[in-house]
Amino acid sequence: MGEQKIENAATSAKVNGVKTNLAVQNQLRNLNPKRGHSAISLYGKKAHKRVAKCIGYALTLGTSPAWEGLAIVLLARLTKTERAALAYAALASLDEATAYRTASVVLFGVMDGEVVQ
Repeated sequence: MGEQKIENAATSAKVNGVKTNLAVQNQLRNLNPKRGHSAISLYGKKAHKRVAKCIGYALTLGTSPAWEGLAIVLLARLTKTERAALAYAALASLDEATAYRTASVVLFGVMDGEVVQ
Protein backbone atom coordinates (compact mmCIF):
# COMPACT_ATOMS: atom_id res chain seq x y z
CA MET A 1 0.00 0.00 0.00
CA GLY A 2 1.32 3.36 -0.97
CA GLU A 3 1.13 6.45 1.15
CA GLN A 4 -1.78 8.73 0.40
CA LYS A 5 -1.06 12.41 0.13
CA ILE A 6 -3.43 14.32 2.39
CA GLU A 7 -4.21 17.79 1.11
CA ASN A 8 -5.21 20.64 3.34
CA ALA A 9 -8.62 21.78 2.08
CA ALA A 10 -8.20 25.25 3.49
CA THR A 11 -5.08 26.00 1.47
CA SER A 12 -6.50 25.50 -1.99
CA ALA A 13 -9.89 27.10 -2.37
CA LYS A 14 -10.04 26.79 -6.16
CA VAL A 15 -9.47 23.04 -6.06
CA ASN A 16 -12.55 22.70 -3.86
CA GLY A 17 -14.80 24.61 -6.21
CA VAL A 18 -14.67 28.02 -4.53
CA LYS A 19 -14.51 30.85 -7.01
CA THR A 20 -13.04 34.13 -5.99
CA ASN A 21 -14.92 37.08 -7.34
CA LEU A 22 -13.36 40.46 -6.60
CA ALA A 23 -16.66 42.31 -6.98
CA VAL A 24 -18.29 40.08 -4.34
CA GLN A 25 -15.32 40.48 -2.01
CA ASN A 26 -15.49 44.28 -2.32
CA GLN A 27 -19.22 44.25 -1.57
CA LEU A 28 -18.60 42.19 1.56
CA ARG A 29 -15.91 44.63 2.70
CA ASN A 30 -18.36 47.52 2.30
CA LEU A 31 -20.93 45.77 4.51
CA ASN A 32 -18.45 45.86 7.42
CA PRO A 33 -16.81 49.28 7.15
CA LYS A 34 -13.85 50.11 9.33
CA ARG A 35 -14.59 52.00 12.50
CA GLY A 36 -14.13 55.73 12.22
CA HIS A 37 -11.87 57.76 14.43
CA SER A 38 -13.20 59.10 17.71
CA ALA A 39 -13.76 62.81 18.20
CA ILE A 40 -10.91 62.88 20.74
CA SER A 41 -8.45 61.34 18.29
CA LEU A 42 -9.50 63.79 15.58
CA TYR A 43 -9.89 67.03 17.52
CA GLY A 44 -8.32 66.56 20.95
CA LYS A 45 -5.16 68.39 21.88
CA LYS A 46 -2.03 66.28 21.63
CA ALA A 47 -1.13 67.01 25.27
CA HIS A 48 -4.57 65.86 26.46
CA LYS A 49 -4.28 62.59 24.53
CA ARG A 50 -0.85 61.94 26.06
CA VAL A 51 -2.17 62.66 29.54
CA ALA A 52 -5.13 60.33 29.00
CA LYS A 53 -2.76 57.55 27.95
CA CYS A 54 -0.56 58.15 31.02
CA ILE A 55 -3.61 58.04 33.31
CA GLY A 56 -4.42 54.66 31.80
CA TYR A 57 -0.87 53.46 32.46
CA ALA A 58 -0.98 54.63 36.09
CA LEU A 59 -4.35 52.97 36.64
CA THR A 60 -3.11 49.74 35.08
CA LEU A 61 0.14 49.63 37.04
CA GLY A 62 -1.40 50.93 40.26
CA THR A 63 1.98 51.49 41.91
CA SER A 64 3.28 54.52 43.81
CA PRO A 65 6.01 55.17 41.22
CA ALA A 66 3.39 55.09 38.45
CA TRP A 67 1.24 57.70 40.21
CA GLU A 68 4.30 59.84 41.02
CA GLY A 69 5.30 59.67 37.37
CA LEU A 70 1.80 60.72 36.37
CA ALA A 71 2.16 63.83 38.54
CA ILE A 72 5.26 64.78 36.53
CA VAL A 73 3.41 64.24 33.24
CA LEU A 74 0.46 66.33 34.46
CA LEU A 75 2.80 69.15 35.44
CA ALA A 76 4.51 69.07 32.04
CA ARG A 77 1.42 68.66 29.83
CA LEU A 78 -1.47 70.49 31.53
CA THR A 79 -2.09 74.06 32.57
CA LYS A 80 -2.55 74.98 36.23
CA THR A 81 -6.30 75.36 35.63
CA GLU A 82 -6.56 71.94 33.99
CA ARG A 83 -4.63 70.28 36.84
CA ALA A 84 -6.82 72.03 39.42
CA ALA A 85 -9.99 70.90 37.63
CA LEU A 86 -8.70 67.33 37.51
CA ALA A 87 -7.83 67.43 41.21
CA TYR A 88 -11.27 68.87 42.02
CA ALA A 89 -13.03 66.14 40.07
CA ALA A 90 -10.95 63.41 41.74
CA LEU A 91 -11.52 64.78 45.26
CA ALA A 92 -15.23 65.38 44.60
CA SER A 93 -15.59 61.71 43.67
CA LEU A 94 -14.36 60.60 47.12
CA ASP A 95 -16.19 60.50 50.42
CA GLU A 96 -15.38 63.40 52.73
CA ALA A 97 -12.96 61.52 55.02
CA THR A 98 -10.94 60.04 52.16
CA ALA A 99 -10.86 63.36 50.30
CA TYR A 100 -9.62 65.13 53.44
CA ARG A 101 -6.92 62.52 54.09
CA THR A 102 -5.77 62.64 50.45
CA ALA A 103 -5.61 66.43 50.39
CA SER A 104 -3.78 66.48 53.76
CA VAL A 105 -1.10 64.13 52.44
CA VAL A 106 -0.60 66.23 49.31
CA LEU A 107 -0.72 69.65 50.95
CA PHE A 108 0.86 69.03 54.34
CA GLY A 109 2.59 65.65 54.07
CA VAL A 110 0.52 64.45 57.02
CA MET A 111 -1.79 61.43 57.26
CA ASP A 112 -3.76 60.79 60.46
CA GLY A 113 -1.55 63.23 62.36
CA GLU A 114 1.74 61.61 61.32
CA VAL A 115 4.27 62.87 58.80
CA VAL A 116 4.35 60.84 55.60
CA GLN A 117 7.76 60.31 54.03
